[in-house]
Amino acid sequence: MKFVLAFNLTLVVFRILYVLYYPLDLVPEEAQYWDWSRHLDLSYYSKPPMVAYLNFIAGKLFGVSELAVRITPIFLSFLLSVVTYLFAKRVFDERTALVASTLPHFTVGFAINSLLMTTDAPFVFFWSLSVMSLYFAFEKNTAKLWILSGFLSGLAFLSKYPAVFLLPSALVYGFFYKRQVLKSPNPYLSLLPAFLLSLPVFYWNVKHDFVSFKHVSTLATKSSSPPNFGSFFEFLGGQLLLLSVFSLLVLPYAWLKSLKQERLAFFT
Repeated sequence: MKFVLAFNLTLVVFRILYVLYYPLDLVPEEAQYWDWSRHLDLSYYSKPPMVAYLNFIAGKLFGVSELAVRITPIFLSFLLSVVTYLFAKRVFDERTALVASTLPHFTVGFAINSLLMTTDAPFVFFWSLSVMSLYFAFEKNTAKLWILSGFLSGLAFLSKYPAVFLLPSALVYGFFYKRQVLKSPNPYLSLLPAFLLSLPVFYWNVKHDFVSFKHVSTLATKSSSPPNFGSFFEFLGGQLLLLSVFSLLVLPYAWLKSLKQERLAFFT
C-alpha cells in the first residue's frame, strides 16, 4: 500500500507541475465543458452534466485557471488507482493489486484521461467504482451494496451516456452465472437510485425535444462511408496507441481464461 500511495502521489505532483509550467492550452472539449460550468443546467446538448458540475466545484476551489480545470482528472485518477489496489488485493492478491493499480499509468489512454478534463475522466472513475460495487453486490447480495451500485451507476450515467448499459449488462451476467441472486429482490433495488439520478437528464431532454438522444443516435448510426479494411486498421492502430501493444496482447488471453472461471467471468 505504501508503494501505491507513494507512486500515485508522485504522479499527482508531476501532473500538477506539468499543468502549471508546461504551456499546454486547453483542448476544445475542455474549454467547452468549462464554459458549461458557467451556465449550470440539468444536461447539455451533447453530454450529461457531470463534467460541468465538477468543473464548477473545482472553479470555486481553485479559481479560473488551467489547473482548476485539470485538477479533477488528476485527483480522480489518483483515487481510482488507490481504490483499484484495495479492490484487487481483497479479491485476488497483493501482486495482482500492484499490477492492476500501476500498469494503466503506462498506457497513453489512461495518461491522457488523468490529465485532460473530458467526460471520460468522471465516466471511467464512476464506471470502475460501479463494477467493483456490483462484484461485491453479487457476492454478498445485500440491499446496501445493490443500492450503492445503482447510485454509482447513476453517477456514471451523469458522466457519459454509455453507462446506460452498465446495470443491464450486470443483469445479463447474473442470468448466466448468478440466477439464485436474481431471484431475490435486492438486485432490483439498484434500479431505483440509477433511475432517480437519470431523471434530470430525461427531463431536460423532454424540454428540449430529446436533442441529446438524437445527437447520440446520429453519431452511433451515421457513417460518411461504407466499412472498409482501411477504417478497421485505423481503428486498431488507435487502440494500440491508447492501450499499448502489451495490453491488447494480454486481453484476449485474459478473456479466454475468464470464461473458464465464474469469478473472473464477471470482469469480461
